[in-house]
Amino acid sequence: MAFRIQIRRDTSLKWSTNNPVLLQGELGYETDTDCVKIGDGINPWNDLEYLVCETDSINVFSGGTFVVGATGLNFAGSGVSVTNSNGLATITVSGGSGVTGPTGPTGPQGDPGATGPQGEVGPTGPQGATGPEGPAGATGADSTVPGPTGPQGATGPTGPAGSGSSIAVSEDGSLETAGVTGFNFTGSGVSLSTTGDYVTVDIPGATGGGGTSTKYAVRLDYNSSDVVTTSTILTASPWTSSGLTVTITSNTDVKFEFANESVPPTSVTGYFWVGNDDKYVVHNYAQGTQSYAIRSTILGSTIAGSIASNNFFTSFGSFELQFDVSLPNVGGSKKTTPPTFANGHGYIVFGF
Repeated sequence: MAFRIQIRRDTSLKWSTNNPVLLQGELGYETDTDCVKIGDGINPWNDLEYLVCETDSINVFSGGTFVVGATGLNFAGSGVSVTNSNGLATITVSGGSGVTGPTGPTGPQGDPGATGPQGEVGPTGPQGATGPEGPAGATGADSTVPGPTGPQGATGPTGPAGSGSSIAVSEDGSLETAGVTGFNFTGSGVSLSTTGDYVTVDIPGATGGGGTSTKYAVRLDYNSSDVVTTSTILTASPWTSSGLTVTITSNTDVKFEFANESVPPTSVTGYFWVGNDDKYVVHNYAQGTQSYAIRSTILGSTIAGSIASNNFFTSFGSFELQFDVSLPNVGGSKKTTPPTFANGHGYIVFGF
């Protein structure tokens, strides 16, 4: 029995369009070019090399004309480029520029542009010559402003001593005694000095309980909830710390005890920080307003015959002073504005 064998076949256009993968050893035949390729089971048709190709002709169809068996293509014209990738030639025809058309008519003139900036001021020219001096003006009216007082003249000679040797002494306009022949100055710190016929009496006076020779200062610090948490007694000059005890009795009340003082303070001043404004508000507790009045825990007042008396001045050392220092009461506040935050604080200063 005779066998007839046919290999796989198609036109070159359909082979390249379908681009199949031939089995290993499988033949593929182009009916229009007589070219043959053999498959490797991996690469598609367009990536295989021709095994046999008797002619290198190609078929071309353009503008209604079909050319069979062309052996090459020549692309002419502006903007033609050819690239090759694995046996596939890519021709890019972008086309050249057309013929330049005639120049159009001139358009209307545009609006004038904005005025440019003024140039720099030139250098100042030289100063001209001084003109002739004008005639003198009329004399002005006399000034009404008095001139400065001249120096004091020399002291005149001392007059003769009086005939009497007694001195009258008065107090607040009332004659206390007449015919005093001398004075006796007593007290702490009294000193006398003589210059010629004059005696100078220096009376500095002793330190009184109501003066401000002794000063105490205390710093109060608050936490983020505006509660007093810490008290610090200042010790550096001019402050005194001896005998002072500070006790925080509640969230808002602070007690001050002065063991070395026997009379009440003559001044009590509070300085409380306003954080967002970075300033201090000042309160003078000596004003005795309802919010800032000095109060003591033991006053010892008695009332007899509608007259009240107490030991505030006679026995000051036997009790302490207490203050309400809540921040809303004293006008202080913590700092709540960024970038930094800080709790409130204040100072109370006592003068004795």
